[in-house]
Amino acid sequence: MRNIIITGAGGMVATELAFNLLKCEDISLYLLSTDPQRLEPRYEDRRRVRCFSLEDFSSFAGQRNLEFDALIHTAFARSEDGKSLMSSLEYQKSVLELVLNYHIHSFVNISSQGVYGMKNPPLWNEDSPVTPESMYALAKSASEVITEAALNQKSDVNYTSIRLSSVCENARFLSIFVKNALAGIPIKVFGGSQKCSFIDVRDAAEALTALIDSASEVKFAPVYNLGTGKMHSVQELAEIVKKVGTERYGLDVKLEQVPSDLSYEVGMDSGRFMETFSWSPRISIEDMVISLFELHLGGGIYL
Repeated sequence: MRNIIITGAGGMVATELAFNLLKCEDISLYLLSTDPQRLEPRYEDRRRVRCFSLEDFSSFAGQRNLEFDALIHTAFARSEDGKSLMSSLEYQKSVLELVLNYHIHSFVNISSQGVYGMKNPPLWNEDSPVTPESMYALAKSASEVITEAALNQKSDVNYTSIRLSSVCENARFLSIFVKNALAGIPIKVFGGSQKCSFIDVRDAAEALTALIDSASEVKFAPVYNLGTGKMHSVQELAEIVKKVGTERYGLDVKLEQVPSDLSYEVGMDSGRFMETFSWSPRISIEDMVISLFELHLGGGIYL
């Protein structure tokens, strides 16, 4: 059996990754959360899923001579609050101590495309300057630095930081577009020429699964970009929401143009990850929007 640890296991990416990994019969999961009791009802196969707090897992691992194939670190505050972000970095320090003290063969730190900032035009690759412009992006940059500092001298740990694109199901403005469509409220498009990039959570989980499957054969690079490599304008996204709402759900969706000089472009080149791990995204932007409608209509697990 392969033993995989996932931190932040109550989160969206971690949950999708756990379900994806459980498709493999040779994997046992150790899910770490600040509220492990809340996680347990999600998983029926209690033989292959165990839920812990970080403290309880540290005690558990210390009492057993288990080897762990990978630790996927997704736990991090989605916040601009300095106190919350510092707490996340302190938590990551404790997680890295697990890696240093126990038999954990690979470590994957989930970072963010936000580390690139928006001073330089996309598509950004892994050699593009890191110029974070928000507290969150700065903290994610710090998470990469402390990962490198902790593990670069420990040759038996295969480690990397994944600069993850915005996950569609987490996209606030896109969720607002869908919620307005469902509520019969006009979708306000401020400007519309701004460009952004999304990845579906299912694609993100499959990509991380491909990385985990390759961990024993591939020496990880310090960082990888993970996204679709495609950018879409805000106007295009609003029109897709209108099309899906109208054609699939029979809604009367109206768009309202609001003049704005707001301008930005966000997007990464993920070719290095795709080539290294023989992965490519399969979910189209229209299917991402459909998944958002389904989540909001059904009160899905991620909401």
